[in-house]
Amino acid sequence: MRRRKPGSLRVGLALAALTCWLLPIVIITATAGVLLNMSYTESLRQSVDADAAAAMGQAQLRMAAVIEDSKAVSYDGVVRRAYRDYRLNPVGFFVYRDVTEYLTQKFSRSSSYRTVFISFLDEELHTYAAAPGISKQNLLRRYTDEVFPAVRELLAERDTGIYFMTAGGELYMVRNLLDQDFVPYAVLVMELEKTEVFQSLYQIGGLHAASLMVDGVPVLLKEDGTETGVSAQEVRYSAEADGHTLELSAHVPANSPWSDVPMLRWAIAGVAGLVIPLLGLIVWLFRRHLSRPIEVMTAAAAHVQAGERGYQITETAPSQEFTLLYNHFNAMSAELESQFDRSYQEQQALQQAKIKALQSQINPHFLNNTLEIINWEARLADNARVCSMIEALSTMLNAAIARDGRSTATLAEELKYADAYLYITQERLGERLTVTREIDPGLLGWKVMLLMLQPIIENAVEHDLSRSGGELCLRAFSRPGGGGERLWVEVEHDGTIPPRDWENIRRSLDPRGAPEGAGSSVGIRNVNQRLRLLYGEDYCFEMTEPRPGRILTRLEIPGEAGPSGI
Repeated sequence: MRRRKPGSLRVGLALAALTCWLLPIVIITATAGVLLNMSYTESLRQSVDADAAAAMGQAQLRMAAVIEDSKAVSYDGVVRRAYRDYRLNPVGFFVYRDVTEYLTQKFSRSSSYRTVFISFLDEELHTYAAAPGISKQNLLRRYTDEVFPAVRELLAERDTGIYFMTAGGELYMVRNLLDQDFVPYAVLVMELEKTEVFQSLYQIGGLHAASLMVDGVPVLLKEDGTETGVSAQEVRYSAEADGHTLELSAHVPANSPWSDVPMLRWAIAGVAGLVIPLLGLIVWLFRRHLSRPIEVMTAAAAHVQAGERGYQITETAPSQEFTLLYNHFNAMSAELESQFDRSYQEQQALQQAKIKALQSQINPHFLNNTLEIINWEARLADNARVCSMIEALSTMLNAAIARDGRSTATLAEELKYADAYLYITQERLGERLTVTREIDPGLLGWKVMLLMLQPIIENAVEHDLSRSGGELCLRAFSRPGGGGERLWVEVEHDGTIPPRDWENIRRSLDPRGAPEGAGSSVGIRNVNQRLRLLYGEDYCFEMTEPRPGRILTRLEIPGEAGPSGI
């Protein structure tokens, strides 16, 4: 079972302080505020509902009275008689006089109407009466141009029922007037005074953006620029007046006691004024006596982890406990520095010994082959070639012995040792061996591992080129990578490697190192182990077959930014 990663002590103590002290205060205050706000909102809503119900009742009564007045026009018979007389004696003046006088007496003194029109359909004769204060200028023209066409369209194919419509922002109640044959002969158009008929709806407190629907017809009560906001609640109230529906919709703002009762805000501010200083004191004590010492020790540990072994804490601890921890840390850091220095010196000595031992392994293997060649040439003839071969052998012996203790050389020196070996080999193989070089002259001063190329070249010669000859190509170039320039050295030659020998090569290049006698190549294994000791993991050594009949050995090591010696 996987163990959970431990949490931070500072975070834990801070959460404990907040949970045990500040959180209860916040919960109590928030709960009290929520309950108070809910109670205040409910009380306000009940008050608004009561006012709205009373206002809708009054609007219902006034609307019923208006509907009764419209019906009385048919019951009184004045308009019907005037129309009948007009049909017998078609003089428009008399019907206009009689109907206008009737409308004036019946409706002009009522504050519920702005204007009342009766329009005879056959002759399009329009009579009207207007409430006091209503300007009659262009009144009839506005009615015939804007209102009457909409009335005719609304009442087409309708009976004597009452209907509502709006025009120019005003509410009209309209109905057909029927003769004795139940055929419409006139229409009654009553422009209602909204502020009077729906007076009670204007006086409901606590509502905003109120809108009224009369039988589904929207009625603009007043221009209300109040923004409802996302917290406003929509409410609806409805009533019926003689079969006609009144529906009021509005928004109740989400008022709160905090905005409506200033003393409550002062009380909360007073409590916060007491809590905040106490909280600040706790934070300061926590910071000084716990958080800051932990930060100091964490930073000191980071310095040690970054390589500053022996780092000492110089800051004074705020308590006896942290003083003891500081002293223990300083003692541990000093001891770690001492042990690391001893371990480093021992490791350096061991590494030098391993490098020397690995370098010495190549000497017998190489000398046996070279001495056999020189001995063979000496038997054949006594000439200058033998002297040149002996000089080349001397050069190789100097590199192998490395009396000056070096483990690295410049690329130019390493190529000189490789050339010495290749000279001896070319004298042996003659024209069967062709050597080409592709060396960047700017890299000759870069540091490389001593005797890095010669074992690889020897491996190529002994396993392939000595039997059938061929071409061997040396390359050296640089490429960016790993935070700087990297040196690439390649040895490519003609030859083939049987499948069983690829396994030996793999073992020789194994990071753990192939053991002696395990079928691994001595030269390749030697170079690989020395590269690992010298560069750690910061190198690449691989052998591939880029195409049939061609073997490529590639080395990648740090350039001048890499190690120059041990």
